[in-house]
Amino acid sequence: MYGTEVEVPMLGTLPVEGEAEDAGFYQIDAITHTYVGNIDFMSEPMNIGGFDLPSMPIDLESEGPWEVQGNDEVLVFVDASTGTEQIYEIVNVSENFALLRGVLILTQEIPVFGLYEFEVQLELTLEK
Repeated sequence: MYGTEVEVPMLGTLPVEGEAEDAGFYQIDAITHTYVGNIDFMSEPMNIGGFDLPSMPIDLESEGPWEVQGNDEVLVFVDASTGTEQIYEIVNVSENFALLRGVLILTQEIPVFGLYEFEVQLELTLEK
């Protein structure tokens, strides 16, 4: 499940929400405290002032170190090549399942409107 808001000149802030199945993966190594991840899905199309915007690709590949912070309540992935952090609240975790909530910062080109930076709120369900 994901959600974000898009700020469009003269139209204000518009919500973008949706859900995607099998939208990527994370391989987390507990011994070396490293990860490899890929989040890849298409957003829902949206209508802005009578103009239909097509689905936006959400595609983030990253790898690097990870750590747990804040009394084991926050999981932080740091991309080794860019230094970009992905910060997730640990909602629930067990031996075979994890539920995480966090925010990704993505830059996307929108036809007609130009380049925009989005904060995409994600709820990740990870299964072993």
